[in-house]
Amino acid sequence: MKKALIVFTASLCLLSNTVSAQGTTLTRDLESWLSVGGQKKYLDKKLTASANLQFRQDENSSRIAQYFLNIGGDYEIYKNLKFGLGYRFVRDRKGSFGFKTEHRFNIDAKYSKKFNRLKVASRLRFQKKSNGLYSEYPTTKYRLRLKFKYNIPKWKYDPFFSTELYYAKENFSFDYVEDVTEENEVTGFQKYRLQLGTSRKIGKGEMKVFYMLEHQFAGYGTNFGLPINWNIIGVNYTFKF
Repeated sequence: MKKALIVFTASLCLLSNTVSAQGTTLTRDLESWLSVGGQKKYLDKKLTASANLQFRQDENSSRIAQYFLNIGGDYEIYKNLKFGLGYRFVRDRKGSFGFKTEHRFNIDAKYSKKFNRLKVASRLRFQKKSNGLYSEYPTTKYRLRLKFKYNIPKWKYDPFFSTELYYAKENFSFDYVEDVTEENEVTGFQKYRLQLGTSRKIGKGEMKVFYMLEHQFAGYGTNFGLPINWNIIGVNYTFKF
């Protein structure tokens, strides 16, 4: 138990310092993501329906930056292969503009396989989100995630690790002069995420606690040539009916 905790803590430190050690990096403050949701299976457990509510805080976790409702489902069309659909209703803080409403839709392809106690899961996601200020300029992203989860014998906290890569297309609109709008399109590999956490069954549900490093590439067009890091901690609880 003590050895596992030491390894977990050391891994967190390694993740948080891996990118920043490579040069000048803009590091944002500590964010926290808290969510609660439910999940139920139908049709001989081939169809999974889910919903969750999440709050994301920034300013060293002192204010709500975003909150949203997710609803979706996936269907197993072949052994270990699933396709899914999802919708997210978002209220996002846009600086001095206050909270603005956004809508996001996604399509997923998922494949997973178990190797004794190790489970490996992959997910390819296409998502499209309308901008809260300029709905005519949507954002599209392609996301590829790989996740590893290990079941430790006689231990209630199963560790997991995941990595995810983003390819994005965004359109920005700027009104420098009245009645004159300048448009700017940014396309390319946007960022990656590294996540390390643990999960445990509690009651009829499952709780997950994680740390995540999110790194946006210096070459992405919104960064002014600087890579950006976000440090994020999260707690999720999912009821399983």
